[in-house]
This record gives sequence, structure tokens and C-alpha cells, in this order.
Amino acid sequence: MIGLDIETTRDGRILGLGLAWWVGSEVVGAWLTPEEFGTWFETHRDEIFVLHNAKFDLDKLLEVGYDIKRFEDTLLMAHVLRRDQEVGSLGLKELALADLGMSWPGIEELGWPEDMEEGVRARYCGNDAAASLRLEELYRGKIKAG
Repeated sequence: MIGLDIETTRDGRILGLGLAWWVGSEVVGAWLTPEEFGTWFETHRDEIFVLHNAKFDLDKLLEVGYDIKRFEDTLLMAHVLRRDQEVGSLGLKELALADLGMSWPGIEELGWPEDMEEGVRARYCGNDAAASLRLEELYRGKIKAG
């Protein structure tokens, strides 16, 4: 499974994509430009992608010609688990803090992704992809148990 997060400009253009995957018990990641993602995707199109809010991400990817067939959506998983009753917001950062103890600055602190320095944007997006991947594992276990 590969965590995936997309960062866009205010007008909806894709700036880049964060990826995260498990290597043993660690999550590692990468930041790719849309062009780099296209090359990478050709050899990884059959992977299962983990997204938070798949509707947004899948629509954006389809706009630029990438059709992901297999995916998990941690936003939908959070709805199934009724996390809104305990957490309130089903936003990725709120769920990551409540369920994983993960916290990192958001747009309020850093500004819009297109205004961030490239390294800051890559870390911000990478954290989103990693959190989605970790939430999927946690939520999948809870859904199977429940």
C-alpha cells in the first residue's frame, strides 16, 4: 500500500505529490513533481493507494490522465467508525492527532502550499501521506474487529 497526497495551487493545478510506504516497521516517503509521478506511476499503477478524501485526489489525478483503480479512503473509514462523535472534524490532521498522536503545522501556520518553500511543502505533503497510511492500518484493524 502506498499513501498518496496531492498539493495544489489555489486555482487547482497540481504542485506535487507526496508518497509514503512501509519498509519494515518504518514509513518512508518521496515528493514527486507531476511529471516525475507520471513516470513512477507507469510501474506502480496496480498498487493499492491510500488517500484521505479520495474524491478530491482521484478527480485531480484523472484531470491529468492518471486512473487509480485500487484505493482506500481514510475519510470514508473514519465515517464508518463514527470518529466524528469523538474527534469532531474528520480532517486528516485532526484525526492524525487524535488517533496517532501525530501533529505538524497546517496551512494556517505555513500558508498555502504554493507559497511554501519547496522543502517545507514536501515535508508537509509527506506527513499527510504518511498519516493517511498509518490511519488506514489503524482503521482497517478496527473495522475488521468491529
